[in-house]
Amino acid sequence: LHSQVRGADFPEDVESATAAMLGAEFATDASGIRIARIFRSDMELPSERSPLAQPGVDARDGDVLVSVNGRNVRNAGELASALHHQ
Repeated sequence: LHSQVRGADFPEDVESATAAMLGAEFATDASGIRIARIFRSDMELPSERSPLAQPGVDARDGDVLVSVNGRNVRNAGELASALHHQ
C-alpha cells in the first residue's frame, strides 16, 4: 500500500548531481558577470559560509567573474554550465 511508504523507504541515488552554487547574487553587464552581493552567514557558523565567503577566497561585491575552472563565462547560462557537477 502506498499509505505505508515512508521517507526511509525511498532509495537514495548516490550518483545524482547536486546543484553547485557560489552563494552570491550576480548581475550581467558589458564586462561579464559581476558579483552583486555575496551572501553572508553568522560568524559563529563557519560551516555555513558560502563558497565565495570562505577563508582564502579573495572575492568581493563588485568583482567580475571571467572564468570558472579555466572556462570562460560571459552570462548566467555559461556560469550555470561551468558549475554543473562541481
